[in-house]
Parts: sequence; structure tokens; C-alpha cells
Amino acid sequence: MHYARDLSWAVKYPIADNNVAYKRTSYYEWNPKIENLPIIFAETDEYPLRTLDSMGISWLAYCFSAEWSPNLLLDYDNFTPSVYGRDVMGFLSGSPPVMTGARVMELVLATSIIGVWISVWRLNPKRRSSREVYIHSLSKFLHEFEKQFLEVYFGEKNNKKDHI
Repeated sequence: MHYARDLSWAVKYPIADNNVAYKRTSYYEWNPKIENLPIIFAETDEYPLRTLDSMGISWLAYCFSAEWSPNLLLDYDNFTPSVYGRDVMGFLSGSPPVMTGARVMELVLATSIIGVWISVWRLNPKRRSSREVYIHSLSKFLHEFEKQFLEVYFGEKNNKKDHI
């Protein structure tokens, strides 16, 4: 069951509480039957945020962490925002979206890794038992890659800020 995409169960068996909202992860499979449910999205990318905002749909920035992905922070000492953190801050301040070279590189790398992961996953169903460990390892890798890439890309030695 795709509990975060398919909320038909919430229409049939809603939780009887005024302080409940259902989390949704898919924008493309909208079901008119769920329009009256309180739904919230957990997002960090500026483009989906603009879409959700234009539709009047609630969202929250996930997650306020320097360790778990998608991390909004690079560190806890200065609360330096990650690429995702800057996207959210830019959206909240009303700034137009900026696609930096670092963001392009991050998206290319993440897409490549996820593509390989999905291929391996489909070929070897026995790996499913280690899913959480793998996802956590991938999150840590992407976080470290982002820190190192931004340090090199925006660091003292190479102060380029080429926006695409």
C-alpha cells in the first residue's frame, strides 16, 4: 500500500480528531475524493513549493537537520542552510528561484544515484530488508557531497557564484 500517495483509506476511515492532517507525497495523482481532507506536504524544493502555494495547499519544510536528508542545514554551529534550506528561505522571502551550478550538480548526482539504486532494487528483492540502512547511507553520502562541493565551489579559493 502506498500510504503516503493513496489516501482513499482516510476518506473511508478518517481519524476522528480536529488536530489531524494527512501527509501526501504525490502531486500528480490527485483524487477529487480527498479534496476535503486536511492534507500537508513535506517539501524542500522551491518549484513544488510554488505549485502547492498557488493551490492553497499546506506544506512544511522537512527536515531541520544537518544529518538526515533532505537536510535543511549544513551544520548546527551556525545553522548554515543547505541548498534545500536556501530554496525554502528564498521561497519564504519571495525571491525568485535561483539555479546555481552547485544545485545542478547535486540534482544530477542525486538522480544518477537514485536511478542506480532503483535498478539494483528491482534486480535483487532480497535487499529490501536493508532498505532503511541503505537510504540512511545514501542520505549521509549526499549530505557529505553537498558540504564538500559547496565548500570547493563557494569557498575562499574559488569564489565563483555562477548562476544558471
